[in-house]
Amino acid sequence: MRLVRLAGVFGAFSVVCLSGPLVGGIRAQDAPPAFQAYSKFDFVPGERIAAWEDFSQDAIGDFPAKWNTDASGEVVTITGQPGRWLKLTKAGFFMPEAIADLPENVTVEFDLLVPPGFSGGFALETAFVQLANRKDVADWQGAANVVTVAAFPGAGGDESMGTSSATSRQDGADGSTNTAKSSQLAANGKAIHLAFWRQRQRLRVYANEEKVWDLPRAVSASAKLNAVTAAAIASPSVAVVATANDGRARNARNASLVS
Repeated sequence: MRLVRLAGVFGAFSVVCLSGPLVGGIRAQDAPPAFQAYSKFDFVPGERIAAWEDFSQDAIGDFPAKWNTDASGEVVTITGQPGRWLKLTKAGFFMPEAIADLPENVTVEFDLLVPPGFSGGFALETAFVQLANRKDVADWQGAANVVTVAAFPGAGGDESMGTSSATSRQDGADGSTNTAKSSQLAANGKAIHLAFWRQRQRLRVYANEEKVWDLPRAVSASAKLNAVTAAAIASPSVAVVATANDGRARNARNASLVS
């Protein structure tokens, strides 16, 4: 089986339940049953890099040449952080044009960074979408097949937590939206590594090494996904800074599509 990585991490989850303690081969009657759960970071990177972005070809202060937007952004450096980053300065969509196909087994990774104490602004929505016309990227929200995952560090004014939401549209039919909290989305000035693993209809989403979503029917079986977009729906009060990342190096510098 071939794995395709769009700068991504893959994962699986296991839970083991243990019975109550045994005394002399007989279960202790006066002790409550023991329950223990085990999991591991199960992301499996692909083998062939199909797309890569580290913004090295772009001048500081410019919008990256290999991206498209209906808003504004600029390549920046950040004190204490390696590499170059894309700073999102206005609400809109941001699309890496090098990604024109998301096969059935693919991963995508990038890092997200907000200032310490960030509580305003907007969620960053990452969408895996089947565009009818890649020139009409702004129509991604109305596409027949799209799955969207939002990340909002420090949502609700609690900088130690953040929220994520997930929703999908399959063959024109809207699905329900679910929301979860995670301490991995804290607004503490540290880069948050986001990783997505599409495996046919299934989509797994990780924040750092925590599995936030595992959606077995997130994508229509007939979908032909051909774009990844990042979107800021509301105007930011504080800019969110994002960069794509190589899943193997995990160094907050690069973006890659791997198969």
